[in-house]
Amino acid sequence: MDEHINFAGLIEDYFNDRDFKFDVREMRDGDVMFVIPLGAKNLPGIRIRLVVTPEGICKIFTYLANEVPEKKRIAMLETLNKLENKYRYVKLTLDSDGDVLASYDFIALDDEEVAIKQVEMMLSVIKNVMDTCVPAIMRLVWEDEDDED
Repeated sequence: MDEHINFAGLIEDYFNDRDFKFDVREMRDGDVMFVIPLGAKNLPGIRIRLVVTPEGICKIFTYLANEVPEKKRIAMLETLNKLENKYRYVKLTLDSDGDVLASYDFIALDDEEVAIKQVEMMLSVIKNVMDTCVPAIMRLVWEDEDDED
């Protein structure tokens, strides 16, 4: 990979040129995290996080649900498994705190135009996945416990 490309700077310029609303956070290890409000149709408050290393390794992730109750975790894992079968390129996980995370990792190619196109496409992909996955996940989270039987 061509190390002279400033991937974070390139992405920041791209967002600024298109009047994107975003926050930039420098991380201790030299990575840069962009926080972008890019909500799903049914959950507008979602923020996408895009972490970029100096070498161009990118990780896009977002939390789709927080604190899924213990008694709903098995059902949530089943729901995530079904969704992952449809969207194999996006990783959907339920962590020990009960938070649902959608993530996708990729390596930005060493051409500035191609790297920006990759970021653009991945933001579109994650938005489409969110629009499909959020209703199934939130339906389960918001479901009345009396309705579960």
